[in-house]
Amino acid sequence: MTILARKFGAPALVVAVVAGALWCAPAAGAASGDGDGKIAQAGVLVLSDLPTTWSEHKRDTSSDTAADAAAAKISSCKTYRSFRQSLDVVKRSRVRSSDFKLGDSTFNNTVNVFANEKSADKVLTTFGNSSIATCIDKLFTVLFQQQVASNKATAAQIKGIEVDVKPYDIANYGDDTVAYEGTATVSFKDGTTLGIGLGNTAVRVGRAVSDYSYTVFDQASVDALSPAVEKSVARLQAAL
Repeated sequence: MTILARKFGAPALVVAVVAGALWCAPAAGAASGDGDGKIAQAGVLVLSDLPTTWSEHKRDTSSDTAADAAAAKISSCKTYRSFRQSLDVVKRSRVRSSDFKLGDSTFNNTVNVFANEKSADKVLTTFGNSSIATCIDKLFTVLFQQQVASNKATAAQIKGIEVDVKPYDIANYGDDTVAYEGTATVSFKDGTTLGIGLGNTAVRVGRAVSDYSYTVFDQASVDALSPAVEKSVARLQAAL
């Protein structure tokens, strides 16, 4: 789970963002050394895709189990759960990037290469279902609350957490694109607030789908996202 910390005096506020868990179902993909694995590897983000102010870190995938458990208790997450299950059973190769950070902002991607274009298109269509945004709103809220409650010092500072994520209409990077963007607003008992930008964009390129997850706190981080996506999509297109 990606942990973001922003200090408001002492102690620090710690919140959890699980955008990366949307596509990273627990089942393992093929090793990166096979043919499709090499294609997937070509599409993962690398440090050189980003400005030199960003740093690279080991990928944290611990949010997967928590996301599944929370989604099972949310009625509007039925399609989301079906989507996750479809990732478990469909044949594909998967490679995950490292986590990239600029201050508290984070960025990563996961590339799935399916056996054929029809399978990739079906998965992306399910991800674009109208119920997904409603589920993400509720799911992220629950997971934020769980993370905050796990730290008594942090919980004592917070009055409430509100997550607002909606479908986001952007130009296609590849053959098809589905994006969700929004904010998590943390309200403190002292009257201050913290806004966290959240986003998840899935790009289909032929029979591959590259999913990008990001949390941003400043404009410099926002400005770095699109050029990095364009570079990794270009490599994926060339590898297919």
